[in-house]
Amino acid sequence: MSDTDSATQPDWCSLQSADEPPAGTAAHEESWVLLEVPGRWGRDIFDGEALGEDLSRRLKDHVEACGSRMLFIRRPGREGQRLDRHRFYLCDTRPGRQSIRTGRVDGPGELLGLDLSPDGHVAGTREVAAPVPLVCTHAKRDQCCAVRGRPVAAGLEALVGGRLASLDPDAAVWECSHTGGHRFAPVLLLPGTGYTYGPAEVAHAAGIVEAV
Repeated sequence: MSDTDSATQPDWCSLQSADEPPAGTAAHEESWVLLEVPGRWGRDIFDGEALGEDLSRRLKDHVEACGSRMLFIRRPGREGQRLDRHRFYLCDTRPGRQSIRTGRVDGPGELLGLDLSPDGHVAGTREVAAPVPLVCTHAKRDQCCAVRGRPVAAGLEALVGGRLASLDPDAAVWECSHTGGHRFAPVLLLPGTGYTYGPAEVAHAAGIVEAV
């Protein structure tokens, strides 16, 4: 933990908040929409930096109208910088209805024609039979998430990535945009349950995913 030593990094919010109770700071959502967007994200995923201003505004309005919340995702390391088609996940976290469905689109604009609500049905999607763990690495939102989250995403991929892939080809570890509660970084989100865990170092995060 030398790279996160409070003696060398005294200004990090996640270190200063180490003794704070984390309960109640996580997002409460009934439905998450995860969209694979490689490369860099702006401070707000809808600020236009990643997708352009017009599409960002329309996509934000559409997701909100569907009663969902969107996160951008990318695979850890160099794999997360390239893709042929954009994978997306529709995650219902309502008790008794929890599920994750996945599909692919040629571009983010195609989501504008889909019902992204928790009760919506999107043709061509399939249910994922294993966890889809997310680790916040949103650098422009908070450096703690980037510096502390990226090693966790990489470590989690090394420890459980193969196991997840053997259970379902669309189950994978992802880096994600801001989830909330970043002062408790590194933050792990399991969108199939809606539960957020933090701080979740590599071994802790791997144990949580294996338990799920």
